[in-house]
Amino acid sequence: MNKIAFSLFLLFTIALKAQENLLINGDFEEYYACPENETYHLEPPPLEIEQCIGWRAPTYGTSDYLNSCSFAMGASVPINNLGYQKPFSGNGYLGALFYSNTGGTGLDGYNGSMWWEYTQGEFKNELKKDYLYEIVFYISLADGSDYAIKEFGAFISKDRTSSINTACLTLKPQLIFYNDNYFRDTINWIKMEGLYRANGGEKYITIGNFKDNIETDTLNILKFPDVQNYISYFYIDGAATYDVSMEQEISNVLTPNNDGFNDYWFLPDLPGYKVTIYNRWGAQILSSEIINFRWDGKN
Repeated sequence: MNKIAFSLFLLFTIALKAQENLLINGDFEEYYACPENETYHLEPPPLEIEQCIGWRAPTYGTSDYLNSCSFAMGASVPINNLGYQKPFSGNGYLGALFYSNTGGTGLDGYNGSMWWEYTQGEFKNELKKDYLYEIVFYISLADGSDYAIKEFGAFISKDRTSSINTACLTLKPQLIFYNDNYFRDTINWIKMEGLYRANGGEKYITIGNFKDNIETDTLNILKFPDVQNYISYFYIDGAATYDVSMEQEISNVLTPNNDGFNDYWFLPDLPGYKVTIYNRWGAQILSSEIINFRWDGKN
């Protein structure tokens, strides 16, 4: 056989770990105790939302944990004090006032017009510098809301965010979700998703409305004229964070003729992952950890 240059088109698979949700209890199914009611500060700690493992209210606001295990209307699923909604999955979800101008309070004597609530979750491990992460969660406006809003966000941080009152958090969320027609679907779950490139060391995510009562754009959708609370309450479910750094295009062309072009097949470094190469008949011809990986097609 003449020794001439040739092109080898690879049929390959990369054996990657299953995509893991990096958020603790992102589906809100695990709890220390079934919620007994809405969250109230008058009750002894922990707050009801803190019964949901990995989640808390980062401000004086009283975000809620709702689950079908509860017999109380304030925390039951799918029927509760704010309306009717089946979970996106499983049996539980969170709920929070993303807008309320009925008057706020706080441990610092705050007595303003805003009662903003947030939900704060925790990552299983710190995010890695320059890694790319996909942030996902689902929302649905509660039936009992008087207003729909156009925008809210997600703030990712190294430390816990906190406030001892119910005013708007003065933070700039890295991810902003916007709907020019307002987030007003009370029947379906709406998927929120965005990409975040980490600075490194981030451990927490805070979801809510980061605009004050002047900047928040609202649409009056009052369904119950006799009960005017001037609120926008959202259910939240299916929260997840995925490392998508390895999701990049990989060349499948190898021409090992020593001309300096495509003589080796390279893969990006993916610690803890493995590449397996098969020939067209399904026989395994190479298996290796993906660290400093390159293959000349000859071995």
